[in-house]
Amino acid sequence: NEKTFWNKEYKKPGHLAISTGPSMDMVTFVNWYEKEFGQGIVSQSTILDIGCGNGRNSLYLEKEFGSKGYAFDISGEAIGAIKKAHPKSAVDFMIHDIHEPLPLPDQSIDLILDLMVSHCLTEEERPRYLAELVRVLAPRGVVLWKSFFKEGDYHTTKKLKKRGVKGEKNSYI
Repeated sequence: NEKTFWNKEYKKPGHLAISTGPSMDMVTFVNWYEKEFGQGIVSQSTILDIGCGNGRNSLYLEKEFGSKGYAFDISGEAIGAIKKAHPKSAVDFMIHDIHEPLPLPDQSIDLILDLMVSHCLTEEERPRYLAELVRVLAPRGVVLWKSFFKEGDYHTTKKLKKRGVKGEKNSYI
């Protein structure tokens, strides 16, 4: 299952090369966000980094902008390592499964990061997840969402043919 996979991966990487630097997509977005909504908007934003992994994006936002907020991951190994390495972080790192409701108050988050996380949800789970994002998102809040893109991606097309999920269009395991 997902939790077992990610705990193994963070304990002893073998499947993926896990980066420690911030996602370039997130950095590009944050630069645009500051230009569009004003210098300092990120430092004033309460962030939520969903599927934070090793915390690279939320730690970057904290270091560069002084951001505070929350970061969730399903992997206890990842969260434990972050808390050990950054015990005084202004970001509250927590173990959380995105299949469950978000443990946050309504309209409490200004900037949500979902970078390559929610694609693991089934067709039935996606509306509940989106409703949770809407519930915790503050008025005028922003979601940075990144996922796989099927069109023009040979590898995704190949995986869909080989490992497509029965009954759910364009999903694979």
